[in-house]
Amino acid sequence: AARLAETVGEAGLVRRLGGDEFAIVIDRADTAQIDALANRLLLGFVEPFHVGSLRLRIGASLGHAVADAETQDFASLIALADERLYAAKRARSDRAKLTSGVSSLRRSGTRG
Repeated sequence: AARLAETVGEAGLVRRLGGDEFAIVIDRADTAQIDALANRLLLGFVEPFHVGSLRLRIGASLGHAVADAETQDFASLIALADERLYAAKRARSDRAKLTSGVSSLRRSGTRG
């Protein structure tokens, strides 16, 4: 959570949804800004995490949704982002592909 919050900084708000899922809310960002943030978030997982004496490398999947004329309420945005998150996990892709205001990313990782 701390690494996510540091990466997002003043640009948005990071909150845990549950378990290992987090929501990041950003006000008035364009597609380029969202793509840049998504890439910075994924780069944040390149460095291993230190837990006690363990050094862990983990992967991250991201799905995000952008409010538009059809989708503006929070529940719908979360549902769209969640759908894209799981699509990214299944596809194992490593780049964002923005479509109709919705995007997904994935970076694979290993424990070590």
